[in-house]
Amino acid sequence: MIQNTKELYEKMCGTSELCGSFELIDNMIVWDLFDGFTIKISIEPPSTFFSIEKKWFWGITNSITDWHPDEEEVFEQVCKIGFKGNVWVIRKN
Repeated sequence: MIQNTKELYEKMCGTSELCGSFELIDNMIVWDLFDGFTIKISIEPPSTFFSIEKKWFWGITNSITDWHPDEEEVFEQVCKIGFKGNVWVIRKN
């Protein structure tokens, strides 16, 4: 089981099937996936945090969604979202 954000980052770095680019900044993974979408991930007490944000062309960033998965689920979610060949559907209401 992954214990913290640094361990998740290291596991992501060792997974060549992931799309986009990511870096570890102050106990948070900032993952630029595609077309202005950024995912922020943290596994630090008191909770796990997963956020998807969209940066618009005029520089404004807004959160599309966030959730707090269990530590055991985080890498599974990373793989579902970021593996090459997967389809990611974003729906606006």
